[in-house]
Order: sequence, then structure tokens, then C-alpha cells
Amino acid sequence: RTPQRRRESANSTALLHLFRSACAAELVRAASAIEFSSIEDAADVRENVGSRLDLLATQAADRGDDAAANLYDGLRHALGRDIAAKGATLARIYRIELAATEPALVLAHRLYGGSRRESLVDRAAEIIARNRLPHPGFVPAGVPLDLLTAGADAGRRA
Repeated sequence: RTPQRRRESANSTALLHLFRSACAAELVRAASAIEFSSIEDAADVRENVGSRLDLLATQAADRGDDAAANLYDGLRHALGRDIAAKGATLARIYRIELAATEPALVLAHRLYGGSRRESLVDRAAEIIARNRLPHPGFVPAGVPLDLLTAGADAGRRA
């Protein structure tokens, strides 16, 4: 091993560390920018990103790179704190089955009430998107539907 080869190896290792650190930081930044619709969605992202950061921290520790392992652990903790703070005001997901087929707008009005048409249309669109329904006029009976509570205090209504 010549001095030149040792330098190339050190440079390659440093570049790899820089790349991994930048990617991990960008992953955490992107995850913290997500507008979550429910506590469960936020927890899924936290677990997914956290497990990736744990893997990177373990690999760094196995290589003896404690500084990198601490970096990944710090990113995981920062993400956890950020998502926990956002999660305090998020709705929860609950599941129901309808007794009869009905339009999403009627279901939104029955579940969430309100007189503002815009908010009911938004709620109906959310029901359709969350459950991947093919047609907004026909929310099927007897099929489990995932719905959001009306807000942080709406879990009592569900």
C-alpha cells in the first residue's frame, strides 16, 4: 500500500461519509416538512425514517465511527421530537363500515356536520383519497373505511 493509495482510500471514505450524512440530513428535513393528516401517518414516517437512521448508526458504530453514529442518532432524535410536537394536534384514524352505500358528500356531512360546503367537499375528497374509492358517489356498504376524527378533540365523537 503506497501513500497515494492510502490517501485515495481516506478520501473515498470521507466522501462516502459526507454523502451518507447529507442524505440522512435531507431525509430528516423532508420528513419534517410533511403535512401529516393523522397521528398514524406521522408515526409511520417516524418509524420508517427512524429505522433507516438506526441502520446507518449501527453500520457506523460497527466501523468504529462513533462521530457518524452520534450524528445519525441525533438526527433520529430531532425527527422524533419534531413529529411528536406536530402530532399533538393531529386527528386520529378510525374505521367504520357503512350499513348502506351512500355518496361521500353525504357521509362527510353525517360524520363531520357543518354548514360550509367547502369543508364538506374537502372532507369528502379526503374520504375518497384515503380509502382509494373509485367513485365519489358510491361509498360501498360493508367495506371497512378509514376515516379521520374531526380534530384533536374529536376522538370522543368517533
